Amino acid sequence: MYKFLRNLTAFIFIIISVVVLLFFNRYFMKQIYPLKYENIVKIYSKEYNLRESLIFAVIKVESNFRKDAVSKAGAIGLMQIMKETFNWLKQKENIENKDIVINYKNLFDIRTNIKFGAYFLDYLICKYKDEKVALCAYNAGTGNVDKWLKDKSYSKDGKSLFRVPFKETEEYIKKVVKTEKMYKKLYF
Repeated sequence: MYKFLRNLTAFIFIIISVVVLLFFNRYFMKQIYPLKYENIVKIYSKEYNLRESLIFAVIKVESNFRKDAVSKAGAIGLMQIMKETFNWLKQKENIENKDIVINYKNLFDIRTNIKFGAYFLDYLICKYKDEKVALCAYNAGTGNVDKWLKDKSYSKDGKSLFRVPFKETEEYIKKVVKTEKMYKKLYF
């Protein structure tokens, strides 16, 4: 009987340990992959028909949720939007919203940055009809992607890419896809 109780106690300890580890692992993973600015992401994911998990993944990869982030190339804010892209998007969107100051410095504003980032992602997905190609364009620019799609060494059909010539862009896509999978696993 003593051996049975000892084995039962060991078994219960193992089960409790596994449950505790799983709980804390999930807790720590949520610290690494947070849902910062969730209300704003929800608004613009609905407005632009995007998955929340995709927006969170792009923000995580682009700036790690740093609203004051500025890249070496001059991309600004959470979703790392270039001034030129911002100016083009606000003309395309014909923004006359009193809530948004039409100035690139406002890209440091969380709501403005997520709005324009989501709008740009939606535009690229609609333009290219392929999410990975759209992510390439978000990272490397539409000019580069348009050239790659015309080049048979990168695209067989002019619509998708079987090879990405920029290593940084190739890594970017992998990071966004992997990060989105984690967001889906943890929250959605």
